[in-house]
Amino acid sequence: MLAMFAGCTSEDDAGEGKEEDILDEIISEAEKRIEPEQEVRIELPDREKLEAKRKQDIENGECEDPRDCFIEGRRALLDGSREQGLLLLDKACDLEVIESCRRLGKIYKTGELVIKEDDAENPERAEKYFERAVEITRKGCEQGEAARCTELGKLHVVGDGVPRDRFIAKAFFSRACELGGVDGCRLLGSTWLDRHVSFRDPARAAEAFLRVCELEEPDAKRCSDLGRMLTERIVGQRAIALPLLEKTCEEGKPFACMAVAEFYQAGLGVEKDPTKADKLRARACNENKRGACYSLGLMYQNGALVPQDAVEALRLFQIACSAGEREACKKAKDFLKTAGDPEEKERRGKLEAACEEKGGPACHKLGKDLLPGGGRTPDQRLAFTLFDKTCKEGYVPSCVQVAEMHELGQGVLRDYPSALQAYRSACKQGSGEGCHVLSRLHRLGTHVERDEQRAVQFSAKACDLGLARACTEAGIAYMFGNGVERDFARAKDLLDKACDAGNARGCSQLEIARDYAPK
Repeated sequence: MLAMFAGCTSEDDAGEGKEEDILDEIISEAEKRIEPEQEVRIELPDREKLEAKRKQDIENGECEDPRDCFIEGRRALLDGSREQGLLLLDKACDLEVIESCRRLGKIYKTGELVIKEDDAENPERAEKYFERAVEITRKGCEQGEAARCTELGKLHVVGDGVPRDRFIAKAFFSRACELGGVDGCRLLGSTWLDRHVSFRDPARAAEAFLRVCELEEPDAKRCSDLGRMLTERIVGQRAIALPLLEKTCEEGKPFACMAVAEFYQAGLGVEKDPTKADKLRARACNENKRGACYSLGLMYQNGALVPQDAVEALRLFQIACSAGEREACKKAKDFLKTAGDPEEKERRGKLEAACEEKGGPACHKLGKDLLPGGGRTPDQRLAFTLFDKTCKEGYVPSCVQVAEMHELGQGVLRDYPSALQAYRSACKQGSGEGCHVLSRLHRLGTHVERDEQRAVQFSAKACDLGLARACTEAGIAYMFGNGVERDFARAKDLLDKACDAGNARGCSQLEIARDYAPK
């Protein structure tokens, strides 16, 4: 087993040696051709001068790459150079950078970054930029550009310069998917799956997500969107997705076999059968050693859905390494370095003893140590068990961790309803972090209906509970009237609170609020 890994690294070393020998030969040959009295000068371009010239060109509106104008324009706005920033964004919009057109439209629609209160909004100018974004996307989509069709669909989702219509958006996402656009297929699947549309169809959503998997399949990594359908604990969706995945697995697609294995591992709509799950994962690994074996190795390393097994993880990393997966080589090397480390065993033993004796915070600390990045030997399933236990005992930080693991599918199947329930419970029990996450979910419309007003309410509550960055979010909402009535006095109070607590963003936004508030 170790020989396999050694082969993985020695090849790289040999390659480096060959490169050095070739370089020596080139230098030696060059030295022979140079006359003794000949002076050789190699002038390299001055990077600082080149960068300074590039920035000067951009400031003059001359952008070699159109996105340079967009990036520098946004940077100028953040630095307080309003006129220069708007000028560069306008130039980028002329050069068909859609994000720049949409950004300008939003600035003039909401009155963001204005100096005088009576100039706060300019609907006509906003409409001009939104129409320009639509013109660019429609032209590109008609010419068969998948990315442009996707962007046009997004415009119809939010209603920027076009009617807000999910049905029309779906048509453009479908066109993008037909053209081979991964994002288009992903958004098409999400639209078919949306509970708030009249044409909801999980079967078609599964087909769209399966297309995403096929387009991303070369690395054979797990297909997250199709996996989301399987693990949302909506039985009807599983009944649709499982036969589709089984058929695709039989056609020789490793990612599908990995997904089907989850059904049998957890007994989702089928009789629980860990043995069959193991066989399906082994099949996926045999058919795609680089991607599937690496993914499976991560599962065994972290104890994610399978028992934590360092030896099996190492074996799989070595297989993936020999197939050319560099990350697997690094993982295997790290495992060999830390295997049997007496200091690690002693440290983990102390944490386990403290957990048994004190419970609560001590068990929570042990759980954090068992997560990837927390210690040297992660075990997500055991970590989730500890967090769940301490949450039920009333230790609120563990409730937030339980919610996060449900949301991300760490150590437990991804389960959005359970994640939401846990976040709400944590918020009610006084967790600022739990309330802040709920604010984010409502603001973005993630797993819940988008509701900016509730988002601000949760941010304000998290602020009251002492979370400084939540004070900043709530302050910005009141400053620009996002979800609430515009209120500069309230905004300044919240941002002042964030700044006093050491939140740098709160301090910078406080200055903006003071400058733009009505005199």
